[in-house]
Amino acid sequence: MIINGLWVLPLHHNLIVQILYKAYSQILHFIYALFSISLIIGLIDLIVQKASSDRVFGSLTLTLILSMISCKIFFYLRNGVPHLFAEVIDEEAVCLNSLDPDIKKSYLNQVKYNKWAMTVHTMCTFITVGLFIGMNVYKKINRLFKTDEVFMLELWIPIDKTENDMLIIVFNIFIIIVAFFNNVAVSAVPQTLMVFINAQLRILQIEIRKVFDPNREELDVTHDVNRLIMKHQHIIEFASQLNKAIENLILLEYISDSLNVAAALLHTITIPFSGEMMYSIFHSLILLARIFIVAWTATEVNTQSMNVGIAIYESNWTGQSNQVKMLLQIMMMRAQKPLAICIGPFRELNNEACLITMKGAYSYASLMMQKYLKA
Repeated sequence: MIINGLWVLPLHHNLIVQILYKAYSQILHFIYALFSISLIIGLIDLIVQKASSDRVFGSLTLTLILSMISCKIFFYLRNGVPHLFAEVIDEEAVCLNSLDPDIKKSYLNQVKYNKWAMTVHTMCTFITVGLFIGMNVYKKINRLFKTDEVFMLELWIPIDKTENDMLIIVFNIFIIIVAFFNNVAVSAVPQTLMVFINAQLRILQIEIRKVFDPNREELDVTHDVNRLIMKHQHIIEFASQLNKAIENLILLEYISDSLNVAAALLHTITIPFSGEMMYSIFHSLILLARIFIVAWTATEVNTQSMNVGIAIYESNWTGQSNQVKMLLQIMMMRAQKPLAICIGPFRELNNEACLITMKGAYSYASLMMQKYLKA
C-alpha cells in the first residue's frame, strides 16, 4: 500500500516526508486515472472500427480489470477504508504481547491464513502479468505482431505510435507494473480487514471460556465480563463500519468479476493455442482464486460471530451470580444477529454468493459465445 500511495496513516514523523509522499500518491493516482480513460477510448475505437472479436474481447477484459482497479482505489480512499488499519496496528501489538499463549496462537494462525491467501493471489497475479509482458516482448523482438496488432494494450495516445515506439513500450510496461501493485493492494485491504475481524472474534471466544476462574473474586469476574461485552460491541461496530465502507465496492467488484471471468473465457476460446491463451487461463484462475478466498473469509466472519454465543454457553456460566448471568444474556442476544459483509443492498457475501457469481459468468459467456459463432 505504501508503494501504491494508498497508505494514509502517518508514514514518518518528518513533515516534509509526509508532504512528499502525499504528492507522490496524488501524481501516481492521476497518471493511472488518465491511463484508464485512454484504455476505455481505445476499446471504443476498436468497436467503432469493427475490429476482430479476439482483439475486442482481449481489450474488453483488460479495460474492465484495470479500470475497476482505478475505481476501487478512488472509493477506498473516499470511504476512508485505509484509516481502519490504525486499529489493526494497535490491536496486533496487544495480541502479540499477550501473556495467554492461546490468544497469541489464535492470532498468529489468522495471520498465517491471511499471508497464505495473499501469497496465492499475488503469485497468480505475478504469473499472469509476467506471461502477458513476456509474450508481448517476445512477439516484439521476433516481429511476430500482425499488421493490426499493438504492443500489450489498446491505448488511445495523441502521439504517433510508430515514431515513438520505444516510449510506448516503456509506458505500457510501467503501467502494467503499477497495475500489478495496485491490484494486489486493493485486494489485500478488504481481505486483511475481514481476517482481522475473524481474529478478534476468535480471541473473544477464548477470553469468554477462560473468564470464569473459580479462584477469582466475583467483583473481578463482573469487571471482566463488562470488559468483554464492550469488546464485543466494539467488534460489531468495527464490522459495521467496514461493511458500510465496502459493501457497494463489493457489489461493483462481483459484477465486474462476473464480466471479467466471462470475458477471459471468451478470450481463451476465441484465440488459438499460444502464450496469449496461457495468459488468459492464468487470468481466469486469478479471478476464481480471488472470488473464492474473499467469499470464504466473509463466511468466516458470519460463522465466528455466531460462535460467540456458543462460547458463552460452553463457559462456566451456571456457577455465576445473577448479575453476571444477566450480562451474559445481553451478550448472547447480541451474538444472535450474525455479522456480515454485504454485496451492496442485496445479500450477504458468502460461499453461496460466490457460486451465483460463477453461474452468472457462465451464462454471460454462453450468450456472447452464441453471438460470436453466429457472426
